[in-house]
Amino acid sequence: MTWEYKTFKLPVEGFFVSKINIQNFDEKINAITADGWELVTFSSLVRYSLFSGSNTGYIIATFKRPKS
Repeated sequence: MTWEYKTFKLPVEGFFVSKINIQNFDEKINAITADGWELVTFSSLVRYSLFSGSNTGYIIATFKRPKS
C-alpha cells in the first residue's frame, strides 16, 4: 500500500511556560482526521530564550492516509 502524508504545525509561545490554543488545535486535528487522515507522530520543537524568558516554536503533527 502506498501512503500520502500531511504535516500540521501549530505555533507555541509564552513567557517561562509554553502556551497553545488547545481549542484551535482540537478543531484542526478533528478537521484533518475527518478527511481520512490518521495521526502518525506528534512532537514539539520549542526554543527557550534565557535572555527574554520566552518560548517560541511549534507542535508538529504528521498524518497519513492511503494514496488514491
